[in-house]
Amino acid sequence: MSQRKTVDDLFVHMLSDIYSAEKQLTRALGKLARTVSDPELSGAFKTHLEETHGQIERIDKAVESTGLRLKRMKCVAMEGLIEEADELIEEIEKGPVL
Repeated sequence: MSQRKTVDDLFVHMLSDIYSAEKQLTRALGKLARTVSDPELSGAFKTHLEETHGQIERIDKAVESTGLRLKRMKCVAMEGLIEEADELIEEIEKGPVL
């Protein structure tokens, strides 16, 4: 018997997915900042990393203030984007292109 989904169920699911994406992105941005050879691009990744930490903090506050429980899940879309970036990093030798 399938459980009927509510708007609240959908909200928790989507927020859990977004939270997972943001957490994954923090690890990826740190790696990208360390990997690229251009200092300006590295700085942009670091700035984005700070912004992403802010997003996570806001989600944490929203969850805490509302008493919601996020689902333990992994954002598959973000996982795919990170895998693709990792493949490119492996394929490109160190230098200006990387």
